Amino acid sequence: MKKDMVKSVVVLTAIALVSGVLLGLFHQLTALTADEEEARVLEKLAEVVELRDPQKVDRRGADDEGVSYFYRDTDAAGEEYYILVTEGEGGYGGPVEMFVLVQDDRIFRLAVGSNAETPSKLEQILNESYLAQYLDKDITAIGEFVLNGGGENGVDAVVSVTRSATAVNNAVNAAVRFYTAWKEA
Repeated sequence: MKKDMVKSVVVLTAIALVSGVLLGLFHQLTALTADEEEARVLEKLAEVVELRDPQKVDRRGADDEGVSYFYRDTDAAGEEYYILVTEGEGGYGGPVEMFVLVQDDRIFRLAVGSNAETPSKLEQILNESYLAQYLDKDITAIGEFVLNGGGENGVDAVVSVTRSATAVNNAVNAAVRFYTAWKEA
């Protein structure tokens, strides 16, 4: 009896070790390099906005927390705007990547990037009326957006998708904090 139990433990340990090694190798083979990840982001951004010549911007000491990429580009009229690629924690399926486009210190467009949220749930907050709560406000004066808060920086969360709304709000706030610190630097 004891011999069978030891044999079972040894077999299970061997299976776990082999599985771990194989998973590690698979991850190494499929992981994107930094250049491939940036190409993925730019490809996704091109679906959101017409990119003319996006250039990485010097972060001037702004805290990188939650901000993966920071670009400057120009619109059709030649006006400069900024693109912040952020990640918000707290979603039901994990972090939510957001593209936050800022012109004249105001968010003028938001779009979702990579995420593992349930699509039908995320669609409830990724609509024009919900996202409009973040748009056209001076983000250098706002500080942060507050879910279910009042006033200029209040954002009404959708009850059935509070976790997704939290992740989106966290992603937008990462952009607001970063952009404000960058402007002040």
